[in-house]
Amino acid sequence: MNTSSTSFEVLLVRHGEAAARWAESRDPGLSELGRSQAEAVCAALAGRAPCRLLSSPLQRARESGAPLARAWRREIEIDTRFREIPGPDDFAVRPAWLADVMRRSWDEVEEPLLRWREAAWSALLGLGEDSIVFSHYMLINALAGAAMGDTRLVVFAPDYVSATKLRVARGRVELLELGTAATTRVL
Repeated sequence: MNTSSTSFEVLLVRHGEAAARWAESRDPGLSELGRSQAEAVCAALAGRAPCRLLSSPLQRARESGAPLARAWRREIEIDTRFREIPGPDDFAVRPAWLADVMRRSWDEVEEPLLRWREAAWSALLGLGEDSIVFSHYMLINALAGAAMGDTRLVVFAPDYVSATKLRVARGRVELLELGTAATTRVL
C-alpha cells in the first residue's frame, strides 16, 4: 500500500489493568478494574466514526478492545507486530531486565529489540486508514518516541487505557497527543 499520499490518524490505546503483573504471567487477561477501564474507554471512543480496530495478540489488549468492537459491531484484527516488548521467558529475571532496558536508548539495545520496533513502525505506516490499536506500554513508547525523534526507549508513562494520537501523512508520522500519564507501576 502506498502511504505517501494517504493521511490518517491512529490512536494507540494501552490495555487496561492486567490480572497479573508482567513478571508473573506471560499472558494475563484483565483484572476487574481493567474490565471497567475497557468499558470506560469504549464509552469515550464509541461516539467517534467507526474505524479499523487492531490489537496485540495478548489477552489483556484484546480484552481492552472488545467492548468497542462490540459497540461498533466490528472485528478486531490481531497483529503480532503490535505485541509487547520481547523479553526473557524466565520470570525471575524479567523485572531486572525490563528495568535495565527502560533506562536505555535505542543505540544501546540488542538487535531483537530493534527488529521489534521496526516491525511495529512498518505496521503503523502500512495501516492506510484511521485506526485504533490496543497495545502495550513499551510498544506505545517505541512508536511515540520514534515519531518525536527521541532515542530513549521510554519517553513517557502511558496510563491504562490512555490514548496516544498519531497522524501518518506522506510516509511521515507526527505525534499529535500523548496519552494520559500513568500513576501505576509497570513492574
